[in-house]
Amino acid sequence: MVSYSAKGNSRVILNENEKTIEFLVYDRLSENEKCELYVLYRCKKNADGSWYISEAEILDIFAYEMSTKDVVSSGKTSWSATGNEMYYEVTGEK
Repeated sequence: MVSYSAKGNSRVILNENEKTIEFLVYDRLSENEKCELYVLYRCKKNADGSWYISEAEILDIFAYEMSTKDVVSSGKTSWSATGNEMYYEVTGEK
C-alpha cells in the first residue's frame, strides 16, 4: 500500500502484522542530487491496531543511486547517527 505525507512524500507499507508495521518513507534528494534517500521505520501497534509515525523507530536510512539503481544502506538507526563511508560517498552528504 502506498500513501503520501502532508509534504507529498511517499510512504510504502512493507510488512504488517497484529503487533508491528514496517514502512519505507521517501525523505529527499541527496546533496549531490544523485540519490533519492529513504528511511525504513518500524512501529509497534496499539491494542486497537492504531499506530503513529511519531512513535516509529528508524531501522535504517538508504540511498537509491539513480544512475546505477544501486541501493546503499547507511547503517544509521537515528538522524544523529554516523553512517558508513560508502553511503557518504554516493550521496555527497556530510
